[in-house]
Amino acid sequence: MEFVRPLEPILIIDDVKQIRADLSQVLAGLGFDDTIECDNFNCAK
Repeated sequence: MEFVRPLEPILIIDDVKQIRADLSQVLAGLGFDDTIECDNFNCAK
């Protein structure tokens, strides 16, 4: 596996926020409550 330079932490944080926003939209579209709190992939309503 090639060595890759670590990404800027702020970019990682922004990516996580975007992914969580996308997941909320998907879950809302499936009929789930979109107010889900996630911490290290442990999600609970």
